[in-house]
Amino acid sequence: MSGSFTAIGNEAYLTLGNFFPNTQHTYSLSYPGGVRQLADYYLDDVSVEEVQIAKARNDTLIYQGDSVIIGKNKGEALLYNWQPTAGLSCTNCPNPKASPSVTTTYTVTKTQCKAVTSDVITVTVSPVGIRDLSYWNEVVGVSPNPVNDVLNINFKSNEMLKQVQHDCTIKITDVLGKEVLWENYAEEINISTLENGIYFLSLYKNNQLLITKKVVKQ
Repeated sequence: MSGSFTAIGNEAYLTLGNFFPNTQHTYSLSYPGGVRQLADYYLDDVSVEEVQIAKARNDTLIYQGDSVIIGKNKGEALLYNWQPTAGLSCTNCPNPKASPSVTTTYTVTKTQCKAVTSDVITVTVSPVGIRDLSYWNEVVGVSPNPVNDVLNINFKSNEMLKQVQHDCTIKITDVLGKEVLWENYAEEINISTLENGIYFLSLYKNNQLLITKKVVKQ
């Protein structure tokens, strides 16, 4: 005997049968002259499993060469399939590591019992060298500050310097936001013609802001 049941969402419980001891599984009736057994049944090998839908996490941003864990699933024994396969550490595990070279949308399909669910996540890959402001403010400095004539832009490593040598521009504004200097990137910026005061130096790559530093001209 077999069957199936699909919940509609407002059920409180599902009765599968009774789990009485074996001695209580026999129904009998007494007749004149003896006892006649009417039914004998058993219930075993029953399992109940909550179906968890596939989860691919929220869309995320990484930088070229970085990686991120995608998926928020439990249950190693369940069946998973991730597509496409490019940049994944595995394609049949719950939560693989993704290292795509370009922006990629991944789909995870999960099979649990007879239930098949899926979810998607888009991993956006930012161009080489473009990171958030807090990162660049840590690896880039300006000196001397206060400055008289020539302002130097310093990087913590040559690798960081290589990432801004092309397609980078420098803009300096005063405290009112007025642009007083705009030129292609250079390690030394001559600001001798500026009046004494407070300025803000901004470094851009492909028109995206990397850093803003306060500079005092004296």
